[in-house]
Amino acid sequence: MGKVILLTGASTGIGAGTARMLAPGNKLFLHYNASGEAAGQVKKEVEALGGEALLLQADITTEAACERLVDEVKARTDYLDVLINNAGGW
Repeated sequence: MGKVILLTGASTGIGAGTARMLAPGNKLFLHYNASGEAAGQVKKEVEALGGEALLLQADITTEAACERLVDEVKARTDYLDVLINNAGGW
Protein backbone atom coordinates (compact mmCIF):
# COMPACT_ATOMS: atom_id res chain seq x y z
CA MET A 1 0.00 0.00 0.00
CA GLY A 2 1.17 3.53 -0.72
CA LYS A 3 0.56 6.50 1.51
CA VAL A 4 -1.70 6.69 4.56
CA ILE A 5 -3.79 9.86 4.27
CA LEU A 6 -6.32 11.60 6.53
CA LEU A 7 -8.58 13.89 4.54
CA THR A 8 -11.09 16.01 6.43
CA GLY A 9 -14.22 17.21 4.67
CA ALA A 10 -13.98 14.32 2.21
CA SER A 11 -17.65 13.68 1.42
CA THR A 12 -18.36 16.45 -1.11
CA GLY A 13 -16.76 19.10 -3.29
CA ILE A 14 -13.01 19.61 -3.19
CA GLY A 15 -12.57 16.93 -0.53
CA ALA A 16 -14.38 14.26 -2.56
CA GLY A 17 -12.43 15.22 -5.67
CA THR A 18 -9.16 15.07 -3.77
CA ALA A 19 -10.06 11.63 -2.40
CA ARG A 20 -10.70 10.34 -5.89
CA MET A 21 -7.43 11.80 -7.16
CA LEU A 22 -5.40 10.28 -4.31
CA ALA A 23 -7.20 6.91 -4.30
CA PRO A 24 -4.99 4.65 -6.44
CA GLY A 25 -2.70 2.61 -4.20
CA ASN A 26 -3.30 4.64 -1.05
CA LYS A 27 -5.13 4.16 2.26
CA LEU A 28 -7.47 7.08 2.92
CA PHE A 29 -9.23 8.00 6.12
CA LEU A 30 -12.24 9.95 4.85
CA HIS A 31 -13.69 12.33 7.40
CA TYR A 32 -17.22 13.66 7.09
CA ASN A 33 -19.71 15.35 9.39
CA ALA A 34 -23.31 15.31 8.18
CA SER A 35 -23.03 13.89 4.66
CA GLY A 36 -22.88 10.19 5.47
CA GLU A 37 -24.54 9.02 2.27
CA ALA A 38 -22.19 11.10 0.12
CA ALA A 39 -19.20 9.86 2.14
CA GLY A 40 -20.28 6.28 1.50
CA GLN A 41 -20.36 6.98 -2.23
CA VAL A 42 -16.86 8.50 -2.13
CA LYS A 43 -15.65 5.41 -0.23
CA LYS A 44 -17.00 3.16 -3.00
CA GLU A 45 -15.35 5.32 -5.66
CA VAL A 46 -11.99 5.29 -3.85
CA GLU A 47 -12.13 1.51 -3.61
CA ALA A 48 -13.09 1.18 -7.29
CA LEU A 49 -10.04 3.30 -8.14
CA GLY A 50 -7.72 0.94 -6.27
CA GLY A 51 -7.51 2.62 -2.88
CA GLU A 52 -8.53 1.61 0.60
CA ALA A 53 -11.04 3.87 2.36
CA LEU A 54 -12.22 4.12 5.95
CA LEU A 55 -15.00 6.51 6.95
CA LEU A 56 -14.78 8.62 10.09
CA GLN A 57 -17.69 10.78 11.23
CA ALA A 58 -17.04 13.77 13.49
CA ASP A 59 -18.26 17.33 14.01
CA ILE A 60 -14.81 18.83 14.24
CA THR A 61 -16.06 22.19 15.41
CA THR A 62 -15.57 20.82 18.94
CA GLU A 63 -12.29 19.94 20.59
CA ALA A 64 -13.72 16.69 21.99
CA ALA A 65 -14.74 15.51 18.52
CA CYS A 66 -11.28 16.35 17.14
CA GLU A 67 -9.67 14.31 19.89
CA ARG A 68 -12.03 11.39 19.18
CA LEU A 69 -11.21 11.59 15.46
CA VAL A 70 -7.47 11.47 16.19
CA ASP A 71 -8.00 8.53 18.57
CA GLU A 72 -9.94 6.64 15.87
CA VAL A 73 -7.14 7.17 13.36
CA LYS A 74 -4.50 6.14 15.90
CA ALA A 75 -6.44 2.94 16.62
CA ARG A 76 -6.28 2.00 12.92
CA THR A 77 -2.75 3.03 11.95
CA ASP A 78 0.61 3.75 13.50
CA TYR A 79 1.33 6.76 11.29
CA LEU A 80 0.07 9.21 8.69
CA ASP A 81 2.02 10.23 5.63
CA VAL A 82 -0.34 13.05 4.69
CA LEU A 83 -2.92 15.19 6.49
CA ILE A 84 -5.23 17.34 4.37
CA ASN A 85 -7.35 19.76 6.40
CA ASN A 86 -10.21 20.49 4.04
CA ALA A 87 -13.26 20.56 6.32
CA GLY A 88 -15.31 23.72 6.12
CA GLY A 89 -18.09 25.13 8.23
CA TRP A 90 -19.66 28.19 9.62
